[in-house]
Amino acid sequence: MKVIVQNYRQGSLGVEEIPMPRARPGFILVQNRSSLISLGTERSVLEFGRKSLLGKILARPELMRRAIKKAQRDGYWKVFLEGQERLDQTRALGYSSAGVVVAVGEGVEGFAVGDPVACIGQDFASHAEYVSLPRRLCAKIPDGVGFDEAAFGMVASIALHGIHEAEVRPGDRVAIIGLGLIGLLAVQILKSYGCEVGVDDVDEEKVGRALGYGVSRAGDCPSGFYDRVVVCATTSNNQPLLKAVELVRAQGAIVLVGVADISFDRQSLWEKEVKFSVSRGGGFGFGDPVYEFEGIDYPREHVPYTQERNLAEILRLIKTGSLRVSDLITHRFSFSQALEAYGLIDGASMASSTRPIGVILEYPSVEFKLQQSVHLPQIKNYEKNGFSMALGRQEVRLGVIGGGLFTRSVLLPASAKVEGLRFVAIATAGGLSAKHLAKKYNFSRATTDYQEVLNSPDIDAVIITTRHGLHAKMVIEALGVGKWVFVEKPLAIAPDDLELVVKAAQEFGPRVMVGYNRRYSKLAKILAQTVRKSPAPILARFDIHAGPLPAGHWVYDLKEGGGRILSEVCHFVDLAQYLIGQPIRHVSARSLSRPHEHVEDQIKTSLLFDGGSLVDISYLSWDSPGFREKYQVCGPGFHLTMEDFRSLSGICGGRSVRERLWTQDAGYFGELNYFIDRVREGKTFDQEISQYAQGLKACFEMKQSLVMAT
Repeated sequence: MKVIVQNYRQGSLGVEEIPMPRARPGFILVQNRSSLISLGTERSVLEFGRKSLLGKILARPELMRRAIKKAQRDGYWKVFLEGQERLDQTRALGYSSAGVVVAVGEGVEGFAVGDPVACIGQDFASHAEYVSLPRRLCAKIPDGVGFDEAAFGMVASIALHGIHEAEVRPGDRVAIIGLGLIGLLAVQILKSYGCEVGVDDVDEEKVGRALGYGVSRAGDCPSGFYDRVVVCATTSNNQPLLKAVELVRAQGAIVLVGVADISFDRQSLWEKEVKFSVSRGGGFGFGDPVYEFEGIDYPREHVPYTQERNLAEILRLIKTGSLRVSDLITHRFSFSQALEAYGLIDGASMASSTRPIGVILEYPSVEFKLQQSVHLPQIKNYEKNGFSMALGRQEVRLGVIGGGLFTRSVLLPASAKVEGLRFVAIATAGGLSAKHLAKKYNFSRATTDYQEVLNSPDIDAVIITTRHGLHAKMVIEALGVGKWVFVEKPLAIAPDDLELVVKAAQEFGPRVMVGYNRRYSKLAKILAQTVRKSPAPILARFDIHAGPLPAGHWVYDLKEGGGRILSEVCHFVDLAQYLIGQPIRHVSARSLSRPHEHVEDQIKTSLLFDGGSLVDISYLSWDSPGFREKYQVCGPGFHLTMEDFRSLSGICGGRSVRERLWTQDAGYFGELNYFIDRVREGKTFDQEISQYAQGLKACFEMKQSLVMAT
């Protein structure tokens, strides 16, 4: 299938052939018939993409501040590489479309194959032949509404949400500043709700179009005339907001739907006691993974204006004729002419008679072959990204499942340095990311079907780096078909799943390694050599300042992430096991989290090992510019400190120890090199499997201990 994309790093625009998306659980698969190009949003995306790296930084100074803060904790080189990777993405354009349901995922109710639907959402309702999206981001199209009209769903929902945010009531006097597509839609919606509407824009042509809806010029009314002002303009200055303050009455409300410099004259605001807010997206639930991905709705009596309900209301207004979006369609292009359409909206100057407002892309209704894989030509001799395969060594053929930021910025770059690896296939939930990574790292195939990776006879080993809830299932499947497996931590997020993985390893062979990278770092190996020589128990303290996560982050989800203990603390349990080299005898844990924090955000845990060694782990979700991870280990004759896998210092045997690396070595290359060597030599992970299981059981005990403590 084809999709319109832009590479954020290069700014290039094009049409990509990518694997078909799947109608995974909670999602539906839609064949697009129409999609709407949002002129303001998509033009700004194109312009941002064309900027240099410095230009992007200057355009988003808040991101630069966050990057500097992160660099103080994680290191500037690491953050620079991560930033480059974030920019080096190919992203689908578009967020408002309409089409026909061709597949319904597990657990989706209310939709059937053949239903006409309106689709909304960035990265979901894209300009593509097929789109896969959560059921809360679509609504059935009522009879009498065409696909072209329904394709306005997202843009009109943004206008409607701004109106709701302003708490507009029938009969209110409302001014609209900025008469682009969203502003013109807002004017019609307000008129249908019985409001007295005034309009303002620097473009007289746009004002003239709006006046055709039976509204007045806002400037013709006295200062302080309007109960509400909705600002839909997009500009870099604050003039629209200053105008809004002039127009609004005392104790009125101003809502910013567009983009402007948010700076006011405080005296004017103080005198009128104005309420100001910024509207976000097309309704409540925007950006909430529980709503969008899990499909859990807000109670209507408490949250009446969700994205889904706003979309349904827009379709109702179109059906009744209260919202005449067809009047705003100025251009139609077939999907095959998409780049010509973007050339039109991207033009620096054009005659007013051809100025675009609503630009529709139309898709053929013929059925395409639902192909979930795309083949790519591989570069000769497998040369890519500055490295060359050592073809004299036995080649290991690799498949990858998952393509998140960690995979893109850490695992794949580290894998690219391992000699004797041939990248065969990569599978991600989104076909666009699979294709982009396949091109970048010289995979021969990109797919949205992970089963193809597992069942391919030309693949020896797989890397599994999906969200944690899928790890156990995929590991068992991979072992069952004879693959060697490298899986990111954790191995499982439930005790029963762990038992199933262990049984699978016993039945099919222990060919699985978990991505506990820290034990493979250079400094950790040096530290372990000293610790294991100690004839007496040792005492260690691990201080981890992991940094905060957003409240709704998927790691907190018990089904997807398992919580921070299973997602992150497991790393430090494994490092303790590696250093001590003895079984864990006892685990205790205590939560130090405050009431507004998650119970696993701040914890202190102690591990008692056979032989008497004790390791205390303080895991805190704090930002600390000085360091992120500090390990202090002491025993008879030595006291050593390792910081952030950059330095190792202290006293050992009466001599000063000082090791410092130019760059951080957290063990990512070491672990992958170790895995591939074991695959090549046919050596299984018998001892490691036992440690993985014991360490994970210790983490389960920690979680239980925290529950009991609270």
